[in-house]
Order: sequence, then C-alpha cells, then structure tokens
Amino acid sequence: IQRRLPGTIHIRINERRPTALWQRDGRLALIDDEGVIITETGLGRYRGYLIVVGEDAPAQAATLIELLAAEPGLARRVNAAVRVGKRRWNLELNGDIRVRLPEADPHGAWHRLARLQREHKLLARDVRTIDLRQPDRLIVETKSGRSPAIKATGRATGKRT
Repeated sequence: IQRRLPGTIHIRINERRPTALWQRDGRLALIDDEGVIITETGLGRYRGYLIVVGEDAPAQAATLIELLAAEPGLARRVNAAVRVGKRRWNLELNGDIRVRLPEADPHGAWHRLARLQREHKLLARDVRTIDLRQPDRLIVETKSGRSPAIKATGRATGKRT
C-alpha cells in the first residue's frame, strides 16, 4: 500500500498461486510454491492437484513438481507424494503403484522410470512397487508375488526388500 498525495492510495495485490495440497493429520491445505498455506477450506475445486505428505513436504513441493514436469506423460499418473525422512520422495501412481525415488539424483531415477515405461510398458504390468533408490538396480515388487518379465538394465525381482 502506498499513499500518493493528494488523496490517492495505491494498492498492489500479489496473489499466491496454488501448487499442491498438503495432507497432515488427515486434513488437506492448499499451498503455494513457497509452501505457504493459502487456505484449508473450499478445496473441492483443487481436487486435481498433487497431494504431498510429510513435515517438510510443503517447502519441497515446488521442486518435486518441477522434477515431475520433466516427464509429463509419467507425471499425469502421479496422485500423491510422501516425503520420507526429510530427504527423498515416495510417489503414489494410478493403479496403486508406489515408486521409491532416491535421495541422490531423483531426476535421473525419474527419467529412468519414464524410459522403462516407454520401452517396456512397466506400469501396465502386475507392479505394486518400483524401487529406484539404487542406481544400478531396479527392484520391482509385483501384486501377485511373481517376478515380472522385463528385460532391462539392472535387476528385477518380485521379492519385497
């Protein structure tokens, strides 16, 4: 707000732009790209936004959304992201598939997953969990407990680790 003489007041409004929904204690709040809560009411029109969970998730949400945007086809499948230990993300995708991203080089892991999806249609298979935390391995847990039939660089296993 600025006062401009004679008799004028100039008001500038910077509206916060919604980035994601933050879930904590079973409740949702709309946050902006700085992690600031915009509102906790009237969230129905924002139901298509990414849901982030975790103590420091709001502060890291913009960085995560930027990472996901690098592979838009894959990003459309992401429903929620859970911040683990204030250092890395677990993603929840359509079809009840969970993806564990590494702390080091999550961008590389995200591109690797997109490549596996393009080349092998990995997400169309009987997959429950994809663990990308180790750069030299691909660890896959299936819903049926059987080993998936994929030929990719790295190891594929149906065992839970």
